[in-house]
Amino acid sequence: MKKVLVIFAVAVILRIWHLPETAQFSYDEARDAAAEKLILEGNLTLLGPESQIGDKRIYFGPLHYYLMAPALAFSNFDPLGPYFLTAFIGGLTAVLLAKYFSPAAGLFYAVFPIAVIYNRWAWNPNTIPFLIVISLIFYYKKRLFFAGLFAGLVTQLHWMAGAFLLFYIFKPKALLGVIAGLLPVIIFDLRSNFLYTRTLLDLFNGPVARTLNWHYFLWLIPFLAIKFPRKIVIAGSLLITVIWLYQLKPKLPLNPFYVRQMAKIIAFDQTDPNLTYNVVSFYGGDFRAHNLRYFLDFETNKPLGPSEYSVADHLYAVTFEDEDKVLYNGLYELSSFGPKRVSKTWELAGARIYRLEKL
Repeated sequence: MKKVLVIFAVAVILRIWHLPETAQFSYDEARDAAAEKLILEGNLTLLGPESQIGDKRIYFGPLHYYLMAPALAFSNFDPLGPYFLTAFIGGLTAVLLAKYFSPAAGLFYAVFPIAVIYNRWAWNPNTIPFLIVISLIFYYKKRLFFAGLFAGLVTQLHWMAGAFLLFYIFKPKALLGVIAGLLPVIIFDLRSNFLYTRTLLDLFNGPVARTLNWHYFLWLIPFLAIKFPRKIVIAGSLLITVIWLYQLKPKLPLNPFYVRQMAKIIAFDQTDPNLTYNVVSFYGGDFRAHNLRYFLDFETNKPLGPSEYSVADHLYAVTFEDEDKVLYNGLYELSSFGPKRVSKTWELAGARIYRLEKL
């Protein structure tokens, strides 16, 4: 029992070390937090996060939203709540491996660099190892329906984890469980002209830019922990993880704290209810500033939608650039606003916020 507690403590410490100041709150995290907020407000959904691969868009199951929503509520809608839950789930994964397989397997997962990195933020693939381990525990206990159920839930988090289903598709009880785990996806598909199925087929129909990313293989980490918990691998993993954490730097403009402060600046400035406004961002790859929109949605005077730039009275642009590169930028969100001037400027976390007004 002491070993398990030590493994849990090591896993959690590595996953929450300086987490608030190094967390990143960009498009994916803001999109998920907004969806979880809607669920907590009673707007349930069977459609999960989307992903863009090349010019193709696919959708995952809704499990991630429902798994993270309680943490968002517990943290009073602070987006860091789901981050800490993901870190805690990473610790539980190490505990389950230690208890049901071996202490070495649990310690392997606790310190393995890829596991630590992906357990430090809330993103739909990042809890895959936890559900894989539960599925394996049921499999070895010969509870095949529940083994398949959790395999189906894993697949909701990312379709690449569907490779894990090969363990179960020829076992009738397990296959029934898989269907149960994918039931939200199946129901949504039947009600929406097979959107999930069509987007997945479309992904493989024609040339698509493909890259291999680490998160495609998160489902394999528990197998590595069970099969290869060598002392030298564990020691090397711990060393790499500690070095990575030591050199980790805050992502200031994308940090949830600073995004919230930027949103407050905009909200405090936008006090006239007769004026409308919109937001645009030049960093993090999200021009329509969904991270700012998440916090501004709590304000009385909310921004206009992402397709309403032309009718706004004010446009707030967050950027590292000088104002000339904003005023004469051809980006749709700026050009559709029309001729403009900078009427006010703020600086925060190395970035500038320009309030633009029409000429």
